[in-house]
Amino acid sequence: MSVDSLSQTLDEVREFTNLVEVAFLVLSQTRSSEVTESQVAALEELKQVYNEWIWEYPALLMSKETAKGPNAPTLRKWSAQKHFSVEDNLQKHIDSVSESCVDAGLVPGSAQYPEHDDDVERIGRTAALQAMRRDG
Repeated sequence: MSVDSLSQTLDEVREFTNLVEVAFLVLSQTRSSEVTESQVAALEELKQVYNEWIWEYPALLMSKETAKGPNAPTLRKWSAQKHFSVEDNLQKHIDSVSESCVDAGLVPGSAQYPEHDDDVERIGRTAALQAMRRDG
């Protein structure tokens, strides 16, 4: 099984794992007493999409290409059919859970990200302070 053959699953899996990462980053900055029911529901939906769709997408591709034994042809055929079904529906599920995360406040809006210029200025000030400390 080559890496190239798995690369067709990369975009969707990466999109989903990026969503999970952002959601947990937001949660890590939220007091547990402030976690809402809609956030818990969105996390449950993330878990469901992962368990029912995300892990299965590359797994079916692998079993389709690596099945061995007396039932290998049947398994390969089933895996190929199931893989196409997952492939056809996966983006819909990612979009839905992404919308749930946005609605629950688990995806920061643009107002929650600092402006690029602010970051550059802050980094510049930090570097200048560190240089002054070294020289002083």
